[in-house]
Amino acid sequence: MGFSASGETTTITNVKDLISRRLPAIFDMPMETESSIEVLPAKLSWAVKADVCQWLRHAVAGYTRDATHSSLRTAFSNDKVPLVSAISPNDFYIVRDILETFGDISMLADILRITSTSEDYTVLASIADTTNCHFESLCAIGATSDLYRKIVDAYAGLKRFGMPNLDLMFSLIELGMRIPNEMNTVAILRQDLSRMENRSVIAASSPVSDHIPDSLGDADPLFREKLDHFLLSGNIMDEPTLDSIFNTLTKHLESGNDKAQLSANDTCRYLAQLRSFQPKHFDGILARWVCSHLRAADRCTLLRILPPLIGVGCVTIRSFLSLVKRISYSAKAIPNVASLPADLVALLVTRTENDGRLDLVSLYI
Repeated sequence: MGFSASGETTTITNVKDLISRRLPAIFDMPMETESSIEVLPAKLSWAVKADVCQWLRHAVAGYTRDATHSSLRTAFSNDKVPLVSAISPNDFYIVRDILETFGDISMLADILRITSTSEDYTVLASIADTTNCHFESLCAIGATSDLYRKIVDAYAGLKRFGMPNLDLMFSLIELGMRIPNEMNTVAILRQDLSRMENRSVIAASSPVSDHIPDSLGDADPLFREKLDHFLLSGNIMDEPTLDSIFNTLTKHLESGNDKAQLSANDTCRYLAQLRSFQPKHFDGILARWVCSHLRAADRCTLLRILPPLIGVGCVTIRSFLSLVKRISYSAKAIPNVASLPADLVALLVTRTENDGRLDLVSLYI
């Protein structure tokens, strides 16, 4: 950009020098103490501001690094690692302050868009807060919705690799409440927030998750009381806790210990309650557990545990037959598969030793 007045050109050079010293990482400059850096001039012409903002935007856009998460490569051809903004929270604050001082909202929106590729939660939360602060001005130039979607997409991508960040979640919820078309996104974010808060409570105070016994044969005599309290509390349960309780209950079910404090039916009722916390995850680990017994050379344990599982609704005959069919077509065949139909028919007339009642409820027969 050319200027007729040499004084204006000198001013542009001086302003760029001051900004470069404020942002040594972005401009590859030696680090200086803050006291040695002069403040920007109070009054600058539109031409100076425009030139400096374009120059600053170009520098920020070029300040990138490879994405940290290697799995992001799958979205790109030839295993090319995507580039993300390398700006630090402190540098972001400085850049934002400069653009706010210059009053260039269009350039600020562009910088927010560029830095929304960051993998830094603090930077992303600051982008959301900045968008919220300048909401009316950004709405006027049609930038608000696009910026919000970019931050939400960044949040969703990072959430796959770790615990969501509370500051970012709060900032996104607060901003989303001002955008009419984002109510569904706000609802999802609130669900994430609720799950995170409940997990924190459970991790801190759960009577079960801290000390899940490996088996019930030598279990804490208060285990059943604690389990009742925990399963009836209505809290959200994380997957590790669910896995631990599932393993404990299924080991007891496999043992066939008649002298244990839990009968097979009671154990399966607890499993049915456990399923209500995370049905999809529960069905997955239950299917793998049943498959392991289906592929065993001896099906005695499977035939003993299926009736109570079916009786409480954890397993239905239809779903079990569907599972058998799928496994039959897999590489790992079921041993003695020819005798399986007869074994299943025998289940229909299985009776308990105590009272002679049918162990399967009529609904599943």
